Amino acid sequence: MLAALSSRIQDYIFRPQARERPPILLHRRRIYILPTGHGIAFALMLLVLFIGSINYSLSLGYVLTFFLAALGNVAMLHTFRNLRGLTIRWRIPEPVFAGDTAVFPLLFDSAAHDARFAIAAWGRADNRHVLDVPTTGGLVRLPLRAARRGRLALGRVVIESRYPLGLFRAWSRVSPDVHCIVYPQPATEDLPLPASAADGGTQPAHVAGNDEYQFLRGYRAGDSPRRISWRAYARERGLLTKQFAADSSGEVVLDLDAAPGRDLEEKLSRLARWVLDAEARSIRYRLRLTCEATAAGHGEAHRRKCLEKLAQYGLNDTAA
Repeated sequence: MLAALSSRIQDYIFRPQARERPPILLHRRRIYILPTGHGIAFALMLLVLFIGSINYSLSLGYVLTFFLAALGNVAMLHTFRNLRGLTIRWRIPEPVFAGDTAVFPLLFDSAAHDARFAIAAWGRADNRHVLDVPTTGGLVRLPLRAARRGRLALGRVVIESRYPLGLFRAWSRVSPDVHCIVYPQPATEDLPLPASAADGGTQPAHVAGNDEYQFLRGYRAGDSPRRISWRAYARERGLLTKQFAADSSGEVVLDLDAAPGRDLEEKLSRLARWVLDAEARSIRYRLRLTCEATAAGHGEAHRRKCLEKLAQYGLNDTAA
């Protein structure tokens, strides 16, 4: 029962709404404030003190009661002002592979250029991040798991303050117009790259174990255990993978129709692995998706372009 109620509350808080452009300014009409549990207990205590002061005609009791009430009013004002005038901007997050965690950097600044304290922010991942915002601004990184490929939107974010005494909770909800590109998860099985254009498609561009050993590189998820340098691991150098020189100098065509796989997602996963393998071996490659093909090349820019095409292939412009 409680779990269902909590789920309904979460769905209401983080329900989709129109995405906002930066900067987002928290003005008075966007901020809500209510007493916390401690605030309610504080109010009940004031009521007991006030009744006791009336019954026993305690002058000092009146003084204490009204002093604490004034303190509570000042705390409520400071809690509200800790959010008012706060501006939120963001940076474009780095792309990730499906199954990894995307990180969304949010930048907090004060329109009045004054410091803010104990600002909490969290999104759909429900991981609360608390930071102080100095006069120069502050940065918080919100993680969100990327379950599948495509465009992962950050969605609604709750900004909260309970400063200074925790008697009141002021909050606001924002929906930054930011998303992260989620690449297909690379295949884990070790298959050779397709035939290169230089040899007319008769020989593979790379056959595992048949090339000349070149160097060691850092381990990447999906590397074959047969290529791991266990001797280096025994020397406490970490997981390193043996890199071999390619036996073909021609370019490779990574064709969706020729990729092995039972369905589209498996084919895209295989193509993502081939893109990473071709980059690691400095082989020029082109990506062909149905009738569309990229120009041959390699390098970080070409790698990103190909992986982004794989991420968005066959999908609408929706959140992942």
